[in-house]
Amino acid sequence: MMTLSRKFLSPALLIPAIAYAVLVSICVGFITHAFIDVYYLDGLMMVKAVVQKHYEGTLTFSDVFVRWEQHRLPIYALFSILNAELFGLNAVLEPYAYLASYCLLGVCLYRPFLRSVRELVPERSETEIGVSYALILSCVFSLTHHPYHMMTTQFVWGTVTFALSALVFDRICHGLRGWWHVIGFAAIFGLYLLMGGAYMGGAVLSMIVGFALLCLRGRPSAESVVAFAASMVLSAIYIFSNPQSGTLDKIIGLIETPLESTLAVMTGLSTATLDQHTLTDRLHLDHRVLVANGAFLLGLGLLALWRYARLQAHRTAFAPVMFMAYTVGVILSIRIGRLEAGWTWPLQQWYHFHMMLYVIGVIWIMSIDIMGLRRKKSPWATPLVAMLVVLIAVQTYSNAHNWKRAYSIHGWLQEKQKVMLDPTEDTIDLLLWMGDRKDAMETVEFLKQNRLSAFRNLPDPQPGSR
Repeated sequence: MMTLSRKFLSPALLIPAIAYAVLVSICVGFITHAFIDVYYLDGLMMVKAVVQKHYEGTLTFSDVFVRWEQHRLPIYALFSILNAELFGLNAVLEPYAYLASYCLLGVCLYRPFLRSVRELVPERSETEIGVSYALILSCVFSLTHHPYHMMTTQFVWGTVTFALSALVFDRICHGLRGWWHVIGFAAIFGLYLLMGGAYMGGAVLSMIVGFALLCLRGRPSAESVVAFAASMVLSAIYIFSNPQSGTLDKIIGLIETPLESTLAVMTGLSTATLDQHTLTDRLHLDHRVLVANGAFLLGLGLLALWRYARLQAHRTAFAPVMFMAYTVGVILSIRIGRLEAGWTWPLQQWYHFHMMLYVIGVIWIMSIDIMGLRRKKSPWATPLVAMLVVLIAVQTYSNAHNWKRAYSIHGWLQEKQKVMLDPTEDTIDLLLWMGDRKDAMETVEFLKQNRLSAFRNLPDPQPGSR
């Protein structure tokens, strides 16, 4: 049996550990260079709607669960209150909350991936395992979906929470027994709906795909059937408690525009490695590049699914395919919700973190396949490696641009902070998204009076000063 010291020095663990530390450090550096303490747009709306009422003692349950267009933001509301009480409503805490979700996902994916490798590739290289998982980590911490702030703080945790629920469901389907695990899965899935339910189309499609794979493998266990049923019931409850007008017409519109819907899927997939800002700033928003990269990732995904079937990898893990299905389902949900906005709408930066699960699933499957082909000395291993190199190269190109963009984000936020510290009727619009100038001015005054956010560290006024 491998000793503890040898286990920790194994390349299968050491390489991912080093990659994890380096990637987290890069993200921390990005946050440090990019973000300052200022609230604006929907962040300022949350201060007005929740934090101010909390300080005044008038906050109600309805305020926490109020709908913001198609979203409910109870977790972000509670996070904002906690942030105000403990840290003086420091906006920089929000990108760190983003990063914390990525850190959790990076840890939780390791054992399921390692289990898949060991069951599908008996004669494996520990170094290959380590390098493969480092590639997965590069997708988890990619700056194409860099840490951000405001309401997306809740949604990114929603995506990661779904990934965790998919991993638990996977284990239940592959022999994890006990009803407590089913209850745990239902709790995690319910928490996902609370955090990211507006994008639940991805979760529903993913669960259906996972259950279909289970049925193909053989007779499902009672626990797996109940877990799947629980996810569908919880999803139905969410749908009926959050009705959306015109949804049926938009679904029909999705079906009636197959070309645009396909282009929307390729657009969303493309942002997994080529984000909105890199495409706009470096490539002049060239739609040909956008579609070509999306077509490449779509083709790579289809190839991965074919290899998954050839490997009979469903015997060991459903998670990578469920992750891929989640992303496609999210893109289709975005397409339905924003049908009138056109097929390029999934390019928007606030959707990027949903797309990482697709690339994680592709690398998970392809890397295991490559290990097996290399053991057989198959010539097909080389072109598969080349495809992954292209994927990582495009992602690295985007990461480099976003690292440089951190300084422009900092300057952009500084302009907003100047307005917050000394707002006027003419400049307050720089902080607005919805609402009126009067509300925004009152909210900024509330922050000033309570020494919150950008006003937190200002020097005390001198006696006699105004």
